[in-house]
Amino acid sequence: MSSIEDKSGFLSILNRYLVIVVLVWTVIVATLMAWDIYRVKKSTEERALSEAFANFKKDMAFRYWTASHGGVYVPVDERTPPNPYLAHVPERDITTPAGVRLTLMNPAYVMRQVNEYFLGVYGVSGHLTSLNLLNPNNKPDEWERAALESFEKGVEEVFSVAEINGEKHLRFMRPNIVEKACLKCHGHQGYEVGDVRGGVSVSIPLEQYENYKQKEYYDHFAANGILWLFGLLGVALGSRWLKSQFRATIQAQDELRVSEETRRLLLDNMAEAVFGADLEGICTFVNPACLELLGYGSVDELVGKNIHSVIHHTHEDGTPFPESECPLYNVTRQNKPAHMEREVLWRKDGSSFVTEIWFHPLAKDGKVIGAVVNFIDITERIRDEKERARLFTAMEQSREVVVITDPSGAIQYVNRAFEISTGYSRGEAIGANPRVLKSGKHDREHYKNLWDTITSGATWKGHLINKRKDGALYEEEATISPVSGDKGEITGYVAVKRDITRESRLQQARDYFTSVTSHELRTPLTKLSLARLVLEKMGRSDKLDLESVSASITALDSSINDFSRIITAGEMFTDLALYRKTMSFRDAPLSPILSYCVELSKKNLTEEKRNIEMSMSIELEKGEDQVPCDPAMIQYAIGEVISNSAKYTPDGKRIKVRMRRENENIVIYIMDEGIGISKAEKDSVFEPFYSLESTNTHSTGQYAFKSGGIGMGLTLARLIFQSHGGDLELETEGEDVGVMVVMTLPVQKATVLKDIRVGFMEKT
Repeated sequence: MSSIEDKSGFLSILNRYLVIVVLVWTVIVATLMAWDIYRVKKSTEERALSEAFANFKKDMAFRYWTASHGGVYVPVDERTPPNPYLAHVPERDITTPAGVRLTLMNPAYVMRQVNEYFLGVYGVSGHLTSLNLLNPNNKPDEWERAALESFEKGVEEVFSVAEINGEKHLRFMRPNIVEKACLKCHGHQGYEVGDVRGGVSVSIPLEQYENYKQKEYYDHFAANGILWLFGLLGVALGSRWLKSQFRATIQAQDELRVSEETRRLLLDNMAEAVFGADLEGICTFVNPACLELLGYGSVDELVGKNIHSVIHHTHEDGTPFPESECPLYNVTRQNKPAHMEREVLWRKDGSSFVTEIWFHPLAKDGKVIGAVVNFIDITERIRDEKERARLFTAMEQSREVVVITDPSGAIQYVNRAFEISTGYSRGEAIGANPRVLKSGKHDREHYKNLWDTITSGATWKGHLINKRKDGALYEEEATISPVSGDKGEITGYVAVKRDITRESRLQQARDYFTSVTSHELRTPLTKLSLARLVLEKMGRSDKLDLESVSASITALDSSINDFSRIITAGEMFTDLALYRKTMSFRDAPLSPILSYCVELSKKNLTEEKRNIEMSMSIELEKGEDQVPCDPAMIQYAIGEVISNSAKYTPDGKRIKVRMRRENENIVIYIMDEGIGISKAEKDSVFEPFYSLESTNTHSTGQYAFKSGGIGMGLTLARLIFQSHGGDLELETEGEDVGVMVVMTLPVQKATVLKDIRVGFMEKT
């Protein structure tokens, strides 16, 4: 019989006996438990019955005592009025010499009052009743009536469990036997000594007994359960010990039957190359995988030979590898395993290959007798690692942004271009979600379309406006593709993005110049055409017309000024739109700049024959007006705001200019009494080429009333102040009440050129 059959037969018999033992033990414990439950139930009933009998004896004692004295006299009050059912008793009511009225209480009367008190205090009720009542108030209930009827048949005691007002009670009742003292009150009813007059019942609430019984049930159940579990544990431990002893015996027998063929079968089917060596480094066995990797066709070519000198004799660089330095040599002497992640082995044909090798000491009876070595060819792995390294280097050095995320969108990798483009470091980006770059310039539908595309397995290409770490906006063209696993599931996403911010701004600048060419050059070109016509007319005439010459010169001067303003505005817009660093920031006082702008505006108003009163108030001490700025640009912006106020202020009105410091800002207020602007149009004046006048009267004038302009004055002024870290706002209460322009500049330079495209680029 084989060891497997022996083992199976023994375990089958053992398991049958274990089942029988467990069943017998369970029956024993269940029997003990049933006996405990019976004893607890019986004990609880006896205790409740004992209490009921005690209360019965108490009631009977009261009755006997009261009856033996022929009743008792007590003062008459509301609680104890004279008993009308004792009216036949002589001297039921008496009066003491002191004038106190007393009334006779028979045993039933006394017991009723005592039991009412006892019920209210202790919850136990007693009742003296009869089938032949003297007092109808003592009538029996259904349970008592049945008991009284059984007493008539000779039953001496009745008790049972019944519900009173929804709660369980033990009800106990014994007959009330007529004695001689009873005849005083009940003799007229025809009773004689020894007759059953009625009965005394007692009701005991069972809640505390039920609670006690349940607790005892639980305690006994827990105790028997623990006893049962300990028994099972003992059976399990005994079974385990028996099985372990049996398995040890079978294992010892199996180990004795293990043959060289079994060991060879194991080695032959291993995918890894394995060989063994003794203490001298002589090969003792090899498996087929080892022979194949090393290029040998027979075991005899390696077994019996010094394995180091055959396959491990030379380093990768071609220098000799001494046997004394070989890990195999040290493993057998130090009895410690060794591992080499990259090592060269040599084939039979003289070629080499890179492997990862593990050396394990082989011991018998606690003594090292050799070593077992297994290795794998990692040539392909190294090639893949080099390929990955080249790919990684390419991504790191790429000028385009590369981002790799997991399926949930958490960033797993970013290249150097990402750090440069966004301002976020690699450490800040890894683990974050690309939503940190959201600018708020795209609606939810835009991102939904993106995610619907890539989660469906398709590639998304599109344009994004994102936000750098410092809050500046930038634009990029993005291609986002899903990465699929072996089973086709999406394991992540890779995004390749190119920053096109500068390209976009260049295009916007080109669009601006196109708009200027088509929109603003018409007026000065019209003036030049008029000047040309005048000059042609003069050329055809022999007489010099000084008035025509003066008109031509005026037209030429006006055209030159118009061209100058258009070119200046264009240059400034280009500098701001392209985010150029040509702005010359330095600490400069604002007071001289503001004063110059005001005086120049007064001069121009006079030349335009405008009647506008202009005043200036500077509420700053000397040195308090220093701000970091480009003075030329600030001067240009203030001049544009003042000229704009003048254009919409009728003659006879005023313009007030005021400058003061508020917290960390210098604030300039320009308040006019002009025609104002509706609240609906307030924000529109900052749009490029927006005008409050008709396009038919639009011109490049600066100070003439409602003369129009190039349509870029307030737009550029706001861009300039925003690029300095400040702002320009327009406040109005509506038409015909004037306008107040509020310009702010920070005292300290908080940022380098703020991204001024917000709120403007999208409109152009």
